[in-house]
Amino acid sequence: MTTPRKTRPLRPVSFALGLIVATLALFMSQATLRQICVAVHKGDYVRDEFELEYFSDGPGRGHNSLGGHVVSTGEHFSTAMYPMPLEKLRELAGQMKLEGHRTPVWYLPRAATWGWTQFIFSHRLLSPSEFELSGMFRLNIVLFNLTMAALSLWLIRRGLYCNRARKSVETNQRPGSSSSGGAIP
Repeated sequence: MTTPRKTRPLRPVSFALGLIVATLALFMSQATLRQICVAVHKGDYVRDEFELEYFSDGPGRGHNSLGGHVVSTGEHFSTAMYPMPLEKLRELAGQMKLEGHRTPVWYLPRAATWGWTQFIFSHRLLSPSEFELSGMFRLNIVLFNLTMAALSLWLIRRGLYCNRARKSVETNQRPGSSSSGGAIP
């Protein structure tokens, strides 16, 4: 005769917390992939200038866009990642001096391996301050996000595992069932 296993109480809090952490990790995945691309191709970037053509200032940062072209190649970009501070862009637009203004950038030519990912996360034009971020800072962003993803998987698995174990024990302890497989002694 076997004795029923002791089960831990249901852990819906663990599961819910795991989903919250997974959502945060998912939101950070774009920044993580961007930092990986920049770090992998750091030696492929060339110093250049970006000539501004337009700036659309919408409500909040997510609705703004900036357009222009790289001076040396003429390649056009429309991006929400600015190669200069937002306040400076607004000042230039207010003074009607935006069109034709040039700002220094680090530019990743299209020939680079991950150039096609520009449509997913903007990484081909970087401001000088962003380009000069240390490798340790980039590594910390990636490691933090990977840690959050692993933590979310552990929390979700912990919540699901305990839930599954409890259901299987409850199924085995129904009235009229015995732990000897249903055989009558």
